Amino acid sequence: MSPRALLLLAALPGLASLAPACGDKDEGPDPVAEADADTDADTDADADADTDADTDADLEPTAVQDIRQGNVAEGTEVLVEGLVVNGVSTYGLHVQDPAGGEYAGIYLYAGYSELPEGVAVGDEVSAQGTYSEYDDGYSEGTVSLLYTEDGFIELTTAGLGAPEPVTLAQEDAADQELAEPWENMLVQLDECVVSEVSGGYWTLESGARVHNRLYTFDGGLVAPGAEFESIAGVLWYSYDAFRVSPRDGEDFAGFVEPELTEATVYEVQGGALEEGTPVLVTGVRVTAVGSSLVYVQEPDGGEHSGVYVYLGDGGGTDSGAAVGDEVTVKAILYEPEDGTYLDASTVGLEITAAGAGELTPQLVTTADLADEATLQAWEGVLVQVAAVTVTDEEDDDGNFEVDDAVLVDDWLASFDGGTLETDATFESLTGVLVFRTESYWDDPSWRLAPRDEDDYAGFAEAPPSGADLMSPGDLVVTEINYNPSVSGTCDDGDCEWIEVYNASEVEVDLRRLQLAMVDSSGSVVDETSVDETTLVAPGAYAVIAASDGSSWAYSFTPDVAWDEDFSLSNTRAHAIVASNRDGTLDETGLYSVEAGEGVSWQLLPEALDSTSNDDAGNWCASGEDADEDGDYGTPGAANGECLVLDTGGG
Repeated sequence: MSPRALLLLAALPGLASLAPACGDKDEGPDPVAEADADTDADTDADADADTDADTDADLEPTAVQDIRQGNVAEGTEVLVEGLVVNGVSTYGLHVQDPAGGEYAGIYLYAGYSELPEGVAVGDEVSAQGTYSEYDDGYSEGTVSLLYTEDGFIELTTAGLGAPEPVTLAQEDAADQELAEPWENMLVQLDECVVSEVSGGYWTLESGARVHNRLYTFDGGLVAPGAEFESIAGVLWYSYDAFRVSPRDGEDFAGFVEPELTEATVYEVQGGALEEGTPVLVTGVRVTAVGSSLVYVQEPDGGEHSGVYVYLGDGGGTDSGAAVGDEVTVKAILYEPEDGTYLDASTVGLEITAAGAGELTPQLVTTADLADEATLQAWEGVLVQVAAVTVTDEEDDDGNFEVDDAVLVDDWLASFDGGTLETDATFESLTGVLVFRTESYWDDPSWRLAPRDEDDYAGFAEAPPSGADLMSPGDLVVTEINYNPSVSGTCDDGDCEWIEVYNASEVEVDLRRLQLAMVDSSGSVVDETSVDETTLVAPGAYAVIAASDGSSWAYSFTPDVAWDEDFSLSNTRAHAIVASNRDGTLDETGLYSVEAGEGVSWQLLPEALDSTSNDDAGNWCASGEDADEDGDYGTPGAANGECLVLDTGGG
C-alpha cells in the first residue's frame, strides 16, 4: 500500500458509490442524461398522463431475472416491483427478488436523488429506471443496475423481512463466472480465514474477497490468520473481482483474532519484522492526535522510537486519546515506499494510563532532517529544531520551508501568529516527522508537523526588505496590458503584464511587492506578489508579467513574473493596487476595457506620479505600436501617444 493510499483509507468506510473504493473515482453520481419525467403526482386531466409515483401506465413490470440474464436490452426503461432491500448504500439500494435464486439481485442507483425516507433492509420497494451495465474502468466485467434518477424508487411495504443469505462456496465466490449469478444477492461464506488485508479489502485463503464498502468491522484486529465462522453480505463486483460487502456487525460471526507478535516500536521501525505482521505494542506514549490517527513513541525516545498509527475515519479524535497517554496498540505493520505505519482501524487503541506524561522532543538539526541517510531514523518521532529561518514562504496548502532544508506542514496545526515571509525566524519548531502528501496525485515527502500553537515558538517577522522599504509615492503603476493579443498567439494567462515606474531617488527592489486587482467598490478580486529580487533604478520602468518570458510570444522580456495564478479582467473596469507590508504604495484609477484586445491602458506622460494616476481621466489606450508584436503599448519605457477609440459616436 502506498503512502497515497493512507490518505484514502479514512474514506473507505463510507464509500458506497459505483466506483471501487480506491480514491481514483468520485463517489458521486455517474453522468446520466436526465429525462423530463414528472416526479410528483400528476394533476393533468389527460387520462394518459402519469399518476402517483410517476409510473408510466404503459410500462409492464419486468422480472429482475430477465434483466440480469440478457433478455432486456441495455438502455431500456424498466419497471420492477415487489423487490426486497438487502443492503443500503449512500447512493442506492441493493435489492433482490424475495423468492431468491440465481440472477435475482440488482442495484437501484439513485445518484443524488433522495432515497425513500427511512428505507431499510427488509423493506419492499418498486422502482423505475434505465437498465445499464456499469463499467468501473478497472474491470473486465460490469455490474447490473437501474439508473433511477429519471425514474423513482418507492417504498411499498416497510418491514417485510430481510432475506436469508445464500450460503455460497468460497471457491464459487472467488470465481468470476460462478459468482456472476449471485451478484447483488445476500450471500454467506463459512469458515473464513483471512490471508491478506489491504485497508478495507480482505482476501481469504480460498481467494474469496471481503470489502468494507457498506460497513467497517470493529470487533477486533483483522490480519492474516484471523478467522470467522461466517461472513455475510451483498455480493458486489469491482476492481475485476466479486467481493462480499457486510452490512453491519451481525454479518460477522465467530471472530477469532490472529496470533500477535509482541514488539517494540524500535523493532517495528528497525526492519526486524516482515510487512503484514500482526503486532502488539505496549507501554508507548501518544505524541500527536489527528482526525484518523495518532502517533506513538517509546518513552526512552531516540532513533526509530516513533510510529504512525492509523485508526480509520474519525478514529483518532474519537479514540479519546490525548498527548501523554500511555496506550497499547494492536495493528498490522505496513511499510509503503519510505514510510512505516500500523493499521489499527478495526480495533482502535487501548488507553492503559491516561495522562502518563508528555515526552520531551528529541533535539535535532535541520541538516539531520534534510539528510536522506539520517532522516528516516526520525520518522514518527517527536523532534525539535532550534533557531530556524523561513526560506520559502507559505504556500497554498499552508506549508513553508525553513533553512532551505525542512518543509513544515500545517497538517495537524496551522500557524496564525504572523506573516510567514522569507527571513522570518522561529526560536524553535517542534513536531512529528511525517512522510505524507497533500493529495493522491502528489508524491509524498518528509515534513515536520507541529501539533499546536506552542510548537511554533518564538516567532519573529522578517525584517523589512525589498518593497517593504518603499514609501507611498515611490512606485507608480503606469501601464496595464489586461487583454494581450500578440497577433493572436498568446493567451491572457501567459502574456498579461503590468508596468511600474520608480519615482524615488534611489534604487528599489520589487521583491515582496503585493499586487491586487480591485473592483469599483474596492473589494479585492484577485491578488499576487513578486517573490524574486528585481532591482529598478531611479527613473526607470519595470514590467511585471504573467510569465518570465521564457515561453511567451512577445519579443521583449519582462523583468519579473508575478507569483501564482493572477488574471486581469477583460470585461469590467478594475483598479490595480500596489502595496507592501505597511500598506498601499499606489492605486490606479479604474482601467477601461474599451481599448479591446491587444491594446494596453497607459498613464498619460504628464501624470507620472502616484496621485495623478488615481484619476481614470489621466489614462488612455496606448497608441504606440509595440514593435513587431502587433500589440499597442510601451513596456519598459515611457508612455507615448494615446489611441483614439471608436466608441460608436457620431
